[in-house]
Amino acid sequence: MSDDGAAGSRPVLVDTDVFSRVYVTEPRDSNATAWTATLEGRTIVISVQTAVELRVWPILKNWGDKRTRRLANLISSVPTIQISQDVQDRYVELTAWAKNNGHGLQAKANQGDRWIAATALAHNLELAARDGIYEGVVGLRLLSNPD
Repeated sequence: MSDDGAAGSRPVLVDTDVFSRVYVTEPRDSNATAWTATLEGRTIVISVQTAVELRVWPILKNWGDKRTRRLANLISSVPTIQISQDVQDRYVELTAWAKNNGHGLQAKANQGDRWIAATALAHNLELAARDGIYEGVVGLRLLSNPD
């Protein structure tokens, strides 16, 4: 999950679904294994949106203290990009673009995905995501989905 120190390690913003599949959910499936290989050697970063989505799981799913602490430690170990003015600006632009172009990101249900995409756009990061909702977003660089 962390930078292995190799020259050329490039940061990649990891969407909640990929992060949870690779680092949180047990048991691992073949998709998680494929993503693990794809992310190997990369510096993993998450958006604040992903951090808060993950942090609510223990409450909604009635996790025990040990599992909750493990998740909190995992989240704390990964650089988290906060919502800066630049992220806010990208979010506004992305929301208007999605509405004007009839893109699925315009839906209220995809508001969290818009924040994640805006974070990737604001920081010029590739986005590792399984969700097809990000397809076709102008300027968004998607990491190839190994699924």
